[in-house]
Amino acid sequence: MANASIYSLLELARAWDIKLNTAQQVMQHVLGVSLVELRLEANKALSLAESEQIKDIFRQLSQGKPLGYIINTQHFWDFELYVSCDVLLPRFDTERLVEHAINLINNCSASTQPFKILDLCTGSGAIAIALAKECKNVHIDAVDICPKALLVAQKNLDLNHISNVNLIQSDLFEKINLNYDFIITNPPYIAANSLEVSPEVIAYEPHIALFSAENGFWHIKQIIQQADKYLNNAGYLLIEHGFNQQAGVLKLFSQYGFNKIQTAKDYCGHDRLSWAQK
Repeated sequence: MANASIYSLLELARAWDIKLNTAQQVMQHVLGVSLVELRLEANKALSLAESEQIKDIFRQLSQGKPLGYIINTQHFWDFELYVSCDVLLPRFDTERLVEHAINLINNCSASTQPFKILDLCTGSGAIAIALAKECKNVHIDAVDICPKALLVAQKNLDLNHISNVNLIQSDLFEKINLNYDFIITNPPYIAANSLEVSPEVIAYEPHIALFSAENGFWHIKQIIQQADKYLNNAGYLLIEHGFNQQAGVLKLFSQYGFNKIQTAKDYCGHDRLSWAQK
């Protein structure tokens, strides 16, 4: 029997209801080729080992396991991250949080000292790494409650050659004793009884990074309530939140004395992030 070709494996992926772009990502990862090369060599016969590796990944995908956790790689911003089931898979929508944070940081008055940034609930380190790459003259403390998540974040700092990010194990502000110019966070914000979460997310992603009490607001409230003590004068707090939480977040900002409150939508047009100034 002839060895499978790229084309025949793409047909197999289609039969298993695997999206074309996902199947192509799998093949690029296994074969180490670009998308253009993949298309140009669609009829090329693969080795048995290559074919079996691709089929194994397809099987896991068909059972609902996210690709990032299978190949331990996820793209974010303009770089690659190592990921495991100890961290959330960084979402495309979180790039909007990064985008607005970069704009705020770069538009602030020049300083002879590095801007101090706190990334709460850093997970894989995606936000901290993006900011470190894009913003000059910054020092970032990246915090997570989970030691295993911080091991993933450290691996990503090393992979991306980042030296100005310091990792701290802390339950939110518990072990923080500095003040910052910017606090940026993508905290747990999903209600425990939410019907919006897919079975795949529940099955594979860490619940400690997903779910929050008080209908998804517990972590958000704790952060907004305490942030004033850890922000320099005129410092900013930026929060990613659920698509239906904007009104509650804005109310909390007002309640705890923030001003210049603003919001933005994600790439799908959902209310996804808010920020305000001390």
